[in-house]
Amino acid sequence: MPITDKEKRRMEKLVNKQKYVDKDFPLSSGEKNLKWKRPHEIVNKPELFVDGPSHMDIRQHNLGDCWFLAAASVIAQHPHLINQVLPADQYLYGKYYTGILAFRFWNLGQWTTVYIDDTLAVDEDDELHYGQCTTSNEFWLPLLEKAFAKYHGGYKNIEGGLSTEAMLILTGYVTEDIVEPKLNEVQLYNMFSTAVQHNALITVGSPTSSYEEGIVGYHVYSVTGVYSVEVGDSTVRLLRIRNPWGDIQDTMEWKGAFSDDDPKWTGVDTETRKKLEYVKDEDGQFFMKVSHFKRHFTHFWMAYKSPNFGVTTFQQIYNFSNVWDKGIVVKGEGVEYADNFLRNPLYTLTVEEKAEEESEYEIDLDEETVDESDDEDATPPSYNVIIQLIQDQNRGKYRTEIYPIGISVFQTGGKYPKELGPENLEEFEPHKGSVEPVVHGSIVARLNLRPGKYIVVPWVMIARMSRPFLMRVYALQRITMEAVKREE
Repeated sequence: MPITDKEKRRMEKLVNKQKYVDKDFPLSSGEKNLKWKRPHEIVNKPELFVDGPSHMDIRQHNLGDCWFLAAASVIAQHPHLINQVLPADQYLYGKYYTGILAFRFWNLGQWTTVYIDDTLAVDEDDELHYGQCTTSNEFWLPLLEKAFAKYHGGYKNIEGGLSTEAMLILTGYVTEDIVEPKLNEVQLYNMFSTAVQHNALITVGSPTSSYEEGIVGYHVYSVTGVYSVEVGDSTVRLLRIRNPWGDIQDTMEWKGAFSDDDPKWTGVDTETRKKLEYVKDEDGQFFMKVSHFKRHFTHFWMAYKSPNFGVTTFQQIYNFSNVWDKGIVVKGEGVEYADNFLRNPLYTLTVEEKAEEESEYEIDLDEETVDESDDEDATPPSYNVIIQLIQDQNRGKYRTEIYPIGISVFQTGGKYPKELGPENLEEFEPHKGSVEPVVHGSIVARLNLRPGKYIVVPWVMIARMSRPFLMRVYALQRITMEAVKREE
């Protein structure tokens, strides 16, 4: 998407016939040994993109933002997503160069434009201090990282995070954190393969380091390809993965089966190796068998345009914007707990009868009883309603604090508060698809709801400040939903 007329007028006003200098984003006191330099002062003829964006462009440097860089890596595989965040027709030198750049970030259903100048922090040797592109005259990644840091109030505010947070802000997609899914090797491969075929974004992490095998713990990687490869007389399921450290010296890469130096690659024909983009190089990218991946990686962060990358067709039915009031603290026991809990916003949900021909299935990632065999034809459990709850994640605005949030669903006759109130809340068991509070920017509840009436509670455990939120609701069948109006 190109620069809009509104953005163009704003940029012209900021520039005012001078090279733009962003006075709202100076170097911090902790960056006193650094200085700002524009790309054209570092290299000759700098470009935002050289041969377009690529997941191989990214190199992490001096900042613990692998969660953001891994997200940027998978988004770079989809140029339309990059162009949505970084509009086309912006320049780093030449006739149309003004020193200003516009970036767009998504928050609670709206795109916000962030303006920066094109200066980047460099050290005494004029080396970029933070993220870099692997091509010396390419600058889209460090400038995107700078805009993302400004949006959150500074580089220090983007140290550490979840990739779903970054993917949500960069795309507005449905995002989901998946921890230790009870899936066998075939189911895991099928889930990733189907997701990638439908342009989903996947990043992964390992809870522990295995340096002898080349795996870094508490570090985020991007999944950039899913393949089924013929090796001799057998079929091998492979994942292509990239470490955002990129091509820096001593980059950690997988050292086991199908690593860069593994002789097993001689059993893969040249055409297939080319299709897989197999290169024997220290570039941060490597291949793993799904069986080995499953042993090392237990945390997955996924993003998709809508939750129908499987065999079902979910429709987005509702968007609810609301605010958690300052001072909500869900604590205590019995009536005290219930009274605090029910201070959160409440919504009625009615599930209509579903026609038989509409019945379809997807994998339920939270299902406790999953067949551990390799039966590809096993029928997965079903769900028919998906709710995503998103809190405002602007780290600069909220001093980097993310609140613990949850989604509770209770089946009732739908007449709140008579059937669900402080006096009898404990009589109602939350639906098994409900989500207990976690400190995440967004959460997803996958629910298999029978026809009937329900109360949905998007809740925050503690709110020191008022916090806006967005609740997105998807369904396979007809539902009706509305906010409960409280008596004044």
